[in-house]
Amino acid sequence: MPKTSSGDKATYVCIAPSEPNPPTPPTSFTSFTDVKPGAYYAEPVNWAVESGITAGTGNGKFSHEKTCTRGQIVTFLYNARNL
Repeated sequence: MPKTSSGDKATYVCIAPSEPNPPTPPTSFTSFTDVKPGAYYAEPVNWAVESGITAGTGNGKFSHEKTCTRGQIVTFLYNARNL
């Protein structure tokens, strides 16, 4: 599996659900200190947090600059299974 930029984390968690009518993304406000409001990935990150798919990497961070691991992707998919 190729390495992915962790900005892609939000993409994985946003496309993981296969509902015909996905939920409306939240506002661009974020509780993570490393995700700036208005960033292109802020809304999917907030949606993923509100949906229980991710809680970030700890200490108030999402770590969008780090590489997304296979384990993180599997966790996102596992947590999204009942959406």
